[in-house]
Amino acid sequence: MVLEQMGDTTSSGDSIINRLIIILSYDGSTEDMIINYTLLSLNFGVAASLLLLSETTQTSLRKWLHALASFLFFVLFQIVLCLEVHCVGISIIWCAIMGWILMDRRTPRVDIPIVVLSSQRDIVLGMDIVVICYYALVSDSIITTVAHILAIVVLGVPSYIWTNSEVFSNSRRPSLPLE
Repeated sequence: MVLEQMGDTTSSGDSIINRLIIILSYDGSTEDMIINYTLLSLNFGVAASLLLLSETTQTSLRKWLHALASFLFFVLFQIVLCLEVHCVGISIIWCAIMGWILMDRRTPRVDIPIVVLSSQRDIVLGMDIVVICYYALVSDSIITTVAHILAIVVLGVPSYIWTNSEVFSNSRRPSLPLE
């Protein structure tokens, strides 16, 4: 997320489509687009890999549905945030996914080829941290860094907990005796 006035896009005469194009294209900044869309792709790939290696088909489907709902919420949140505070970008989305991956990193996994996936995961998380530090250094406002950290903690962590919770799963409910 880059907090900046979006040129003259804040006027009431602009269409929502034009504002969305400016938001998603970082107001024309090729450098920001390359950095952030690369991180979005890498984080999404790691998270998808972790989900693909879930234990059972039913659990896997439930996790995928929860993860998809979370991802769609991240996208919607990013767009509404940018429309309201006149920022541009998609970094809230990849930061939220980063929070999800960080939580998964803390969970011991026996169901994945740990060497391959954990090294990929750690490389992507390292890149995320480097980019957050980069934006902390070059951004005119601390709000961008605060937004990145909040996305990790407030969006990513609860999303991981929800995706991996058994609260919404019918597969683990004990059956009641009929007698």
